[in-house]
Amino acid sequence: MAYLTVNADDFGMTGGVTRGILTAMAGGIVTSAAAMTCVEDSEKNIRTYKNITSGVIGLHLQLTDGRPVLPPEEIPSLVDDTGNFFPSARSLPWDINPAEVYLEWSAQVLRLQTWGIFPRYLDSHHHVHLTGRLLPVIARLGNELHLPVRSGPPGTSKKLRYFGVSTPDVTIIDFFGEHLNREKLEQALAAALKAFGHDAVIELSCHPGLSCHKLEKMSRYNRQREIELQILTAGETIENITNLGLNLIGMNEVSHYRPADLKKHSS
Repeated sequence: MAYLTVNADDFGMTGGVTRGILTAMAGGIVTSAAAMTCVEDSEKNIRTYKNITSGVIGLHLQLTDGRPVLPPEEIPSLVDDTGNFFPSARSLPWDINPAEVYLEWSAQVLRLQTWGIFPRYLDSHHHVHLTGRLLPVIARLGNELHLPVRSGPPGTSKKLRYFGVSTPDVTIIDFFGEHLNREKLEQALAAALKAFGHDAVIELSCHPGLSCHKLEKMSRYNRQREIELQILTAGETIENITNLGLNLIGMNEVSHYRPADLKKHSS
């Protein structure tokens, strides 16, 4: 039996994105959502809906976009001259300090907790945790909090389990961009099943939402979110998931099916 967890990134980015994610959870295949804590108005957007999303919210750890929780002088390798995060993963400095990343990400965990939400899993904005120097950092947090962590391309799951955390076998991170449709989604899921077998645990990273003027100012990925929302809530999509033999689970349930490799971690 194969399992699929569908996780919407950027929960709290704007009111429209947040409402779009909730729509995809209520009437589509989205099972979990990862909250941002370092963008303007995210606290208001997240607190408004925290009671109806209890137990399925993860933390979308940030090193890009927005402003850090900690004072810039405490994390100098993570910020630009204005004290903000760098705008993209490509713009992160090569000498970013993993110790500073750990401190900032720990502060983001605490911030979400002060908003009344304990995260159920961890991933990162722009998938920055998949870089070689930062994978051990998110694994350390996952260990400390006993939470599953987003995987990535083939091979990432083995590394994360070796570090002692639970993770899906693979995360589909390229369901993103222009010209998305149901066929592309089904092809990506079928390819993951072929590669990992029909007892696989697969994660799909997605970005549904409702566009607005504020989002257009914040992100080049705005109208595309509405296309994702249509795909993720279409009756045909739900039917295709069933036909592929995939059972939907929350990211918080991944630990039951793909636990960490504790023997290697303790050796």
